Amino acid sequence: ETPVAILHDVSGRDEEHTFGTLEDAARVRLSGRSPAIVIIGDVVDRRRPWRHPDL
Repeated sequence: ETPVAILHDVSGRDEEHTFGTLEDAARVRLSGRSPAIVIIGDVVDRRRPWRHPDL
């Protein structure tokens, strides 16, 4: 299964992250909101905390 991350409104106050697989994305039609970044592949499993609240 291929991992997927969808990052919405990155660095904005409404920032949101959605994680799943390509199969999940196809099944539920993860179109999401704009702007968004879609990351596909094993690199998603190597993620670190996306946001540092102390910054």
